[in-house]
Amino acid sequence: MTRDETMNVSGEPPEPDRMRIDAQVHDRARMYVANRDLTINTAPAAEDPFLQGVTYLQRKQYSLATTALELATRDPRNSARAHFLLAVALLDGRRPRLHQNGRRGIKRIERELEQALSRSPDHAGALLLWAIIKEDYYQGNHYDFSPPPPGELLSSALGALDAADEANDEDVAAILTHVEAGGSSVRRFLEEHFQRKKEQ
Repeated sequence: MTRDETMNVSGEPPEPDRMRIDAQVHDRARMYVANRDLTINTAPAAEDPFLQGVTYLQRKQYSLATTALELATRDPRNSARAHFLLAVALLDGRRPRLHQNGRRGIKRIERELEQALSRSPDHAGALLLWAIIKEDYYQGNHYDFSPPPPGELLSSALGALDAADEANDEDVAAILTHVEAGGSSVRRFLEEHFQRKKEQ
């Protein structure tokens, strides 16, 4: 069959083919309209600094995670969790006691945790990470620290931890994955708590 035989006089495909093409275009347009909000809300990680930061953190690329999460903290929809994850990334996979930037770096991490807690006072991840920092960095190095002490932070986090909240579980997993703190009583508590929840 030649090209001329597949086209009518006006240069368009024969009617059955045109109807098929019109139906495909209509279906695509309908799917676009139906999924438009979903497409906007699930932008690729490369376009969403929060998702990009989470991805980098999962890959243990702490410097890239820090950069992306710093941008994400500017978006009020992500703020408490973004500040918490930024604090995790700033630890750079190290234990607080041995942080590469010493007290200056720890103070920066604490500011991020304070920001998270100012937006969500019962943010379990922020409370738990701050308890680990106070126990491992301050108490471990015999430094004075301002209240609240680690035990009080842990007590404040317990109520949130007992709730069936997927975000809390993800935050605990982030701490256990990215924060070295061998010998920390708070970390041991978290490991036991996480294990119990997995067994339920």
